[in-house]
Amino acid sequence: MTARTLLAVGVDALVAFVLLGIVVSRMQHSAFDLHAARLRGRAVEIAVVLTQSGRTRPLTAVGIAAFVVFLVMRWPLWIPAGVLLSQIASQAVVEGVKRLYGRLRPNDYLIRREYGFSYPSGHASSAMTFYGAWAVVAWFAPIPLWVRAPLAGALFLWGAGVAWSRLALSAHFFTDVLGGLLFGAGWLCVMLAIAQHMHAFA
Repeated sequence: MTARTLLAVGVDALVAFVLLGIVVSRMQHSAFDLHAARLRGRAVEIAVVLTQSGRTRPLTAVGIAAFVVFLVMRWPLWIPAGVLLSQIASQAVVEGVKRLYGRLRPNDYLIRREYGFSYPSGHASSAMTFYGAWAVVAWFAPIPLWVRAPLAGALFLWGAGVAWSRLALSAHFFTDVLGGLLFGAGWLCVMLAIAQHMHAFA
């Protein structure tokens, strides 16, 4: 996929994210949210693990571990550095945007109450900007296909699990998670387009 195509897809996803936010910020919940509420309480133990893996400390630990692997393998260190910086920047934007939309979280939370606004889900965003980014890196890594394909698939599925966990724990509405995925996908595509453009002129 070319840098121009990635940029176009990223912009489309970000526009969809903004429009969805405008709609859901004016309602408590939609029909999609009510339907997805059936996921509440499903596999709570697994959901807790997945949710924890989307928080700052585990993400940082994974990033540092990846940095060490790249250092040992003598691969370009700008890749893990770029993923970490992108993650930090994207979450800063998400926190700012949450205040703009000001949507309240569900009241029937499980395990523990989480504060702050609801749209978009920061965990769902990280599922794309962090785990999705590493899935892309794994897919294009200079290692055998039989290693990189399962690794990329596992990273992608883990990210999907992080997004699902927010519904299972009733920490977000479905549209919050969808908004987070849209934002994360848009951000990731734009970052990949920038990286591809910079690499082309390196």
